[in-house]
Amino acid sequence: MLGVRHAGDRHEDAISLFQTVGLPRDVLLVKSRQLSRLLGIKNTAEYEERLMDENDAREAVRDAERFLGWVKEFLSK
Repeated sequence: MLGVRHAGDRHEDAISLFQTVGLPRDVLLVKSRQLSRLLGIKNTAEYEERLMDENDAREAVRDAERFLGWVKEFLSK
């Protein structure tokens, strides 16, 4: 939508970029939280010593499917 993508190291910057797409504030709040949870799980899995368990994986898949479903619906309008 903006013609740019985040290429930095900080996930917070990707969320900040997402928040500039001009969607209603309530939608941005909910979707930013979902995206933040996903990036948090990714960060934990990739960088922390704690191993992810099956519940973590299920939550990540659930959030990813919800977010992707919303994106597809939004872009098809």
